[in-house]
Amino acid sequence: MFEISLFEDINISSKESDKKLISKLGNKRVSSNKGNTIKDKIGLLQREVDNHLAFLYDVTEECRDNNRFISFVNNFIKQDKGTIDTETLGVDYSKDKIFGFSMFAEGDKSIYVPVLHKGYVTGQLLDNQIDKSIITEQFERIRDSNVKLIYHNGKFDIHMIYHNFGVLLPCYWDTMIASRLLHSAEQDHSLKYQYAVKVKGDLNKSYDFKSLFDGIPPEMVPVKIMTPYAAGDTFETMELQQYQENEFKKYPGIYNIFRLEMRVLPMIIQMEEDGVCIDKDELLRLEDKYSTKLRLITNECYNELEKYKDKITRYRIQHPGKLDNPINLSSPAQLSIVI
Repeated sequence: MFEISLFEDINISSKESDKKLISKLGNKRVSSNKGNTIKDKIGLLQREVDNHLAFLYDVTEECRDNNRFISFVNNFIKQDKGTIDTETLGVDYSKDKIFGFSMFAEGDKSIYVPVLHKGYVTGQLLDNQIDKSIITEQFERIRDSNVKLIYHNGKFDIHMIYHNFGVLLPCYWDTMIASRLLHSAEQDHSLKYQYAVKVKGDLNKSYDFKSLFDGIPPEMVPVKIMTPYAAGDTFETMELQQYQENEFKKYPGIYNIFRLEMRVLPMIIQMEEDGVCIDKDELLRLEDKYSTKLRLITNECYNELEKYKDKITRYRIQHPGKLDNPINLSSPAQLSIVI
C-alpha cells in the first residue's frame, strides 16, 4: 500500500505534520461529506484507490526519471499499438496545461508521467518530473514511428499535446467514437463505464472518482495516488480497443464507417487548428433555403400527427412526461414513441 503523503518527506499520518498542514493552509477545509480536513480528503482518496483500483497496481508505474521515460518510448515505438491519455487543468486546449499524461504498450507497464504536479502545502512544483524538452523529443519519435496510436476522445488529447509540446500526433483508433457507433443507444460512452461494462462484464455503473477530487486541485493530488487512476486509463483503453476490434468483426458495415471517421479525424483537427474560410453570402443563402424547407416539412409532420390527436392525448395521460406538447420532432425518443 502506498504511503499517504503530500511530499516525499512529509507523512501526514503524524499529528505533528497534520498541525503543520492546518497552520500553513490557514485551517482550510475541503468540501466533502466524507471528511473535512485535507488529511481526511487525501486519506479517502488513497483508501478508495486501494479498494477499487488495486487490480491496476501491478500494471501501472509512476515515471519520474528522464532515462526511464526514454527507455519506455524505446519499447513503445517497437510495438504495433500504443495508447496515450492526458490529464489537464481545463478543457481549453489553446490555453490550459497538461499536468501529467499516461502511456501504455505491450512489453511494459502503463506509466503515468507527472509534468506540472505541485506540493499541496507549498504550492511549488515537485522535483523529479520529466523535462518538457525530453517529452517533446520523445513525442516526435512516436509521431515518426509506425506505432498505431489509440485514444479515448483522441481529438482532445491530440490538441492538448500539440499546444503543450508542439507535436501533432496521429490517431489510429478512438475508443469513444467506436463506442458511439457500436452502442449508439447507450448514454454513457466514458472510458471507465465502457471498460467496466464491456470488458470486465460489470453491469453496474463504474465507480466514480470525480467527486473525491472535489476541493483538491488535480495537479496537487500526490503522484502515487494519481498513478493507478490515470495510468489505469491507458491500460483500460488498450483492452477496450481489443474488445471493440472483435465486436466490429460482427458488423463490417459499421466498421467501414468507423474507419472513415478515423480518416476524417486528422482533417477535423487541422481545421480546428487552422480555421476555415466561409463564404458568408452563400451561407446566408443556404440558411434561408433550408430553413424554409424545414418549416414546410415540420408543418407537414404536425398536420399528419393531428390525425392521431386522440391516441397521443391518451398516451400523454398514461405516460406523463414522455411526450412534449407539441411533440419535439428533434427527439429520437419521442419520435420512436409516435412511430
